[in-house]
This record gives sequence, structure tokens and C-alpha cells, in this order.
Amino acid sequence: GRGACDMKGGLAAMISTGAALKRARARLKGNFAIVGLANTKTGKSSSLKQLLEKFQLSPDYLVACPPTNLDINLAHPGQATFEIQTYGRMSNLGNPTKGENAILKMNKVLDCILSNIKLPEDKDFGKANMVISSIASKPIEQFHSVPNVCYALMVRQIFEKEDPEEIRKDLLNILKKNNYKIDEEVK
Repeated sequence: GRGACDMKGGLAAMISTGAALKRARARLKGNFAIVGLANTKTGKSSSLKQLLEKFQLSPDYLVACPPTNLDINLAHPGQATFEIQTYGRMSNLGNPTKGENAILKMNKVLDCILSNIKLPEDKDFGKANMVISSIASKPIEQFHSVPNVCYALMVRQIFEKEDPEEIRKDLLNILKKNNYKIDEEVK
């Protein structure tokens, strides 16, 4: 599965390389350290920067081992995560016209964003990816209600010198231009 490829395979490769260097008594021009970070995709990981500061490391080079289809990459794009919320009006399933389905509203919001966003291109990485990675509604697991809140998680690759706050503002501007009421029906 994905976990075997990203990141167990890469971590195994780094550990094997470290062991081989040690066995060969390789003379390096500096220190060699293997760092494994967990939860990097969720944004809940201790950052590499924090680890470098904590252990007072200042590497000349870093080698990361995410899956690349065996291509060597000289850099890696970052990512920005945005939570989108839409608000509707709850009603009983027996009388759905009295409600406003937040999931259906989210569908329109996401379609609006995806059809109007201009994704940047990078000479090394190509066009930025943007993915809706999860969606949930409230009330949760209620089979008798039209949901009044819907949450979606959108993940966007970012390139050097891009500011996630500027991307957020662009997303809000797209919604405003398409007559969505910010904070009232979408946040």
C-alpha cells in the first residue's frame, strides 16, 4: 500500500545506506544522520527544522526518500492545507425542502474553486497539484437529517516563494466573485 512506498521503503533505504557506510568505514567530509519523521502528510509532524535546531545540526545537504518512481529530484514542493466549510439548514429527511443541504452546497463551492483556480507551474515540478482529500458533514451518521454543515480538506502543492496566506486569499476572492457569502454560507 501507500505506507510501504511512502515512507517505509525510503526509511529502509536510508537505514541500509547508513549501515553500509558504517560497515565500509567510509570517510565522509561531515556527519551522516538518518532522520525519520512521522505524520508529515497530516501536518502534525515535528518539523525537520525543529529537529535540526534541537540537536544543533547544520547539514550541508539533505537527502529525503519520498517515492519518485526512482527519479532523482533536487527539491520537493511543499504543501498548504485548507479547510473549507459550507453551511446549510438542517431539516428532517421527511421534509427535506425545509432544509438546505450543506453537502450539495459544498459540491458547488468545490466545483467553483476547481474550475476557476489558476494553478502555477514550476520548471522542475510542472503544474501544481490541488486535491480534495476528505469531506465530512454534520450531523454525523444521522440518517434522518439534511446536513447543515459540511467540511472539506483541500491540499495544494506550493512552490518556492509562494505564500499559503496569498493562496487562501485567492480562494476567497474566487468565491466572492461567484457571489458566495463568506463566513455566512462558506468559510
